[in-house]
Amino acid sequence: MADSQAAAGPAGYRNAPPFLMIVIAFCSAASLGVSTLALLNARARDVATPGGGGAAHAAHGSAEERTRHELGEFLVNLDEPDPQAFVKTTIVVEYAGGKKSGEQKEGKEKAPEWEVPVRDVIVSTLSQCRRADLRSEKGKEQLKKLLLRRLNQTDDPSAPKFLAVYLTSFAMQ
Repeated sequence: MADSQAAAGPAGYRNAPPFLMIVIAFCSAASLGVSTLALLNARARDVATPGGGGAAHAAHGSAEERTRHELGEFLVNLDEPDPQAFVKTTIVVEYAGGKKSGEQKEGKEKAPEWEVPVRDVIVSTLSQCRRADLRSEKGKEQLKKLLLRRLNQTDDPSAPKFLAVYLTSFAMQ
């Protein structure tokens, strides 16, 4: 009789581990699924925020919306003794707030009110430059910083706060 109990004992334990393994596997799969969905949902929320910067954008704490506006091409004589010395460049400014583009009028965009004074500041700044100053990358960086500083000093009340100046094309003669 002892043999029959000994044989039944181990057989009773054989059924418990597979059931326990199934429960553990099910809990692990459910936990993995829930955490994956939570991660994807949080990432989708970050990417959907204005500016599309995601978590990196939120980490910088910048809730300021930025807008870019292409000012077009500038052809300006440089401050050189040679009357043929000029720079030809296309400039894009980035500023805080504002609309993504100018108002629509008969299929064409209307320029913002502040564009004319801004263009004037850029022309006067470029006309004070010399070739030697603008040849190097460092010189171009200094020009962008100077333009940004002067754009933010304008007396025009309609002008926004400018955040960056980009030179999208640049040629000198």
